[in-house]
Amino acid sequence: LRNKLMSMSAIASLSVDVDKLINVPLNRDGVNSPQYNEIVQNLLAIKNSNSCIKYIYTLTKTDEPGKWRFIVDPDPAFVYDQAFSGTSSYPGDFYDASRFPEMIAAYDGPTADKKIVMDEWGPALSGYAPIKDKLGKAVAVLGIDIDAGNVYALQRSVLLRSAFILFVGILF
Repeated sequence: LRNKLMSMSAIASLSVDVDKLINVPLNRDGVNSPQYNEIVQNLLAIKNSNSCIKYIYTLTKTDEPGKWRFIVDPDPAFVYDQAFSGTSSYPGDFYDASRFPEMIAAYDGPTADKKIVMDEWGPALSGYAPIKDKLGKAVAVLGIDIDAGNVYALQRSVLLRSAFILFVGILF
């Protein structure tokens, strides 16, 4: 699952137009910029093509270690007004990435959490990949979160399949 997350995030990061991404205004009005909206459409297409993706977003470092800023999150508060009362993020909102070493390591290459992690959005398993400029320098990170419920369901499925194979082996 970690390998799948790393592959998904690496492939998705290649589809992000880095020139548009770095020109998204890092403030709440950034959601109204054409760059933001074009990247949102791209990220939503990726999310909608894979039902296990709960969240997909982009973040960038700041000068303060471990303190990052959201650039594009296709699920800002106005989408949730009627159906969701949880946390949301806008361009420029800060995020404490110091809690997630795999996220920080993503500036060097694709990576994924080693175990389910908990943040403001709930329990998830996440994959990350760098978004690089034309010179190959990482300017941001794309994150993909899979809901922990999906991870637990996959674990149960593997356990049941293993138990069935063991049972058939014993009968044989």
